[in-house]
Amino acid sequence: MTAPHPGTDMTGQQHTPPDDASSPRLSAGWLRLPRARWRRALFLASAGLALAAAAVTVLVSLAASPLLLAVIATVVFGGVLFEAGRRSARRDLGRLYDAAVGSADEGDGLGDLVIRRDAAGRITSTNTATTARLGQSPGAFIGLDFSDFAADLATGELFVASDVVAHDVRRPRADPWQQLRRRLTALAALSGQGVVRQGPGHLSGDVSIETVDGPRWFSFSEAPIVEDGRVAGTRTLGRDITERKAIEAALEKTRDEAEAASAAKSRFLAVVSHEIRTPLNGILGMTALMQKTPLSAEQRTYARAIETSGEALLTLIEDLLDFSKIEAGRLTLQPEPTSLAAVVEDLVELMAPRAEMKGIELAAYIDPRLDCLVHADPIRVRQVLFNLAGNGIKFTAEGGVAIELQITEEGEGSVGVSFLVRDTGIGIAETDQQRIFGEFEQADPGPARAHGGTGLGLAIARELTRLMGGDIRLVSAPGEGASFSFALRFPLAEAGAQAGPAVPPATAPTGTVGEPEDSSGAVGARAAFALLAASFSAKDSAPAPAVAPPVDRRFAGRRILVVSHALIEGPFLIRRLFDAGADVTLATQKDIEQEVVGSWQPDAVLIDAAAGDPLAVIERIRAFSTTPVGVLITAAERPMLPELQAAGYGAYLVKPVRARSLSAVVETLLGHGQFAAAAEPAPADPLPPVHRLSVLLCDDNEINLLLGRALVERAGHAVTLGADGQKALTATAAMLSSGGSFDVVLMDLHMPEMDGIEAARRMRAMIADRGGRQPVIAALTADALPETRARCEEGLFDAWLSKPLRPADLEALLDASASGEVAHAS
Repeated sequence: MTAPHPGTDMTGQQHTPPDDASSPRLSAGWLRLPRARWRRALFLASAGLALAAAAVTVLVSLAASPLLLAVIATVVFGGVLFEAGRRSARRDLGRLYDAAVGSADEGDGLGDLVIRRDAAGRITSTNTATTARLGQSPGAFIGLDFSDFAADLATGELFVASDVVAHDVRRPRADPWQQLRRRLTALAALSGQGVVRQGPGHLSGDVSIETVDGPRWFSFSEAPIVEDGRVAGTRTLGRDITERKAIEAALEKTRDEAEAASAAKSRFLAVVSHEIRTPLNGILGMTALMQKTPLSAEQRTYARAIETSGEALLTLIEDLLDFSKIEAGRLTLQPEPTSLAAVVEDLVELMAPRAEMKGIELAAYIDPRLDCLVHADPIRVRQVLFNLAGNGIKFTAEGGVAIELQITEEGEGSVGVSFLVRDTGIGIAETDQQRIFGEFEQADPGPARAHGGTGLGLAIARELTRLMGGDIRLVSAPGEGASFSFALRFPLAEAGAQAGPAVPPATAPTGTVGEPEDSSGAVGARAAFALLAASFSAKDSAPAPAVAPPVDRRFAGRRILVVSHALIEGPFLIRRLFDAGADVTLATQKDIEQEVVGSWQPDAVLIDAAAGDPLAVIERIRAFSTTPVGVLITAAERPMLPELQAAGYGAYLVKPVRARSLSAVVETLLGHGQFAAAAEPAPADPLPPVHRLSVLLCDDNEINLLLGRALVERAGHAVTLGADGQKALTATAAMLSSGGSFDVVLMDLHMPEMDGIEAARRMRAMIADRGGRQPVIAALTADALPETRARCEEGLFDAWLSKPLRPADLEALLDASASGEVAHAS
């Protein structure tokens, strides 16, 4: 405290000194002051003389003993150095700590909050930004308990109440009890507010704080304060992350909007799909029924055209739904033991009519070592190949499309398979080869494009391939066709099963393969590869398949002549026969005589009917040889079979050729067996069922009721109709009252008044209450949403039939129900 100014008292008020200078009080003060000064001066002088005398005595003694002088000097010098080092170390430690955790004013430029507290949890300092952003004066928080400070900080009490600084009269003082309640509530909810109470007086995490700039987000972290090698307190740093939080909120909002839009699109597609499938069910179903009635050739052609158009529309719907599922990430694989050979051969037979209508070939070659079962999703594998082959058929006017499967490698319990789909179509420019894999992209975009389609086939094929662990590679050039390839790896389905020995891809060998009698076969195989390569002019950098030794030797030593002009099916036939160990030669019609009667006489001849008139060819051969001859025909040429048999053909094959069918026909020819299946019997009316079922069909669409009744009655069963869920319950109650029960219920899910799910629940409950026998209830739905099945509890439906309803699926369900293979699991 400073002395008061003369002329003022301790309170700062002016006063007048007394005029009497001889006042006893004043005289005593003046007398005491000189005496005290004299005493102090005398004491200091005496002490100085004593110290000087002592110093002189010590110096004289030291001068007499230089060793003692050196020891004392060394001790003094060492003490000075130790103290200097200690102070320097403390300064360096402080600088290192400040560099590591920052000083109290750190973050002022960034608006961060910096609070220091001691070991007892009392705040010792804050930076300027802390008090400024909270609307308080500098030093306002010093001395506060940090736990209370943290609670008030989280609730906004420090800014809103502003009761921490007593002299701040700009805002009213908050009610103490209200403050206490708020503080206790905040302490209990710190973890929910983003503040993590790690212990007494700790603060971390993201917290929203009310500041002079409005609500702001801060991310708090803590670090110890170290002084003299010990923890003296804690430093809390609150970094302003409001902008980051705003970005995160915007991204989260965008994500939610995108997910909502995707879900809305999926629902829209599902609803549209349902509405399209319902009339499509009538179109395809009625067309199938009409084709089972007596029709003229012209009428049958029109009916098939209707069926083809309906199937195309159904394919479009399936593509849209699959693409929607892929976009939403809800498409999953369902692997099961699968024969890849069967998948590919069934697919080729399915697509063969489309190729025949365009006058092009479609054939497949499957590595004979792929006779094992693998774990794969057959539907998705077939869909990828269907889209790629369909794309090839669409863009090919001459030549054809080839599908090839080859084993590339074999691991422990798995096998690697390469898929190749090639065509001789228009080709694709390099600049468009990535674009065509985009959704809704066309190879020839624009209103004048020559080829139709939605542009989803290749996009879906690539996404499905990636989902299965591969990717599609495209090699093409304008006018040179296209080659799509991908490789997948599949686990073997059978424990201990092994595929055939894998042959690494390589170019066709130039020497002989195997034993001497097989050398000509190897030459024939190389000729087949060369012919096949010449059929596809696209510059594919992929190596040609290796000519592996024959997998089986059932035709070893046998010579087979193949007469064909086919650019794809012919080479594939040679490859398959070579795989079985045969010595194969490919010839044209003009070389038949030379090949049959020359030095190389075949044991059997296979003639492709497309190479010329098969009746004229067999007459030429029979003029000089009795060699057994088989013929390759298309499905449309089946009516010629009796005439071909009469002309001398010993067997026939329907293109596209299956590997097992080829082996069976060659064995028939080599054994001089009878003509196989000379004429297929016309489809007869279905036989009456062993057990006549009572079927309840419930659908709100009159066309679907008409179609369903016709299909059920054609299968030989009794049918009762119901137009909605309520009428289905009424019919069930009437049946139970009469002492009977329905065996099968076909329930449409989307109906007015009462939907199929609720109707099925009430039907199950009604039958259970009356002690009746539970029927097999099959859901009929065109709804592709997975949520629809999720709404149904387990055991409510025993089967699911999708619309458009395929007669074969319904017949299979009725047959299984009649035989007891399908029954309700009560």
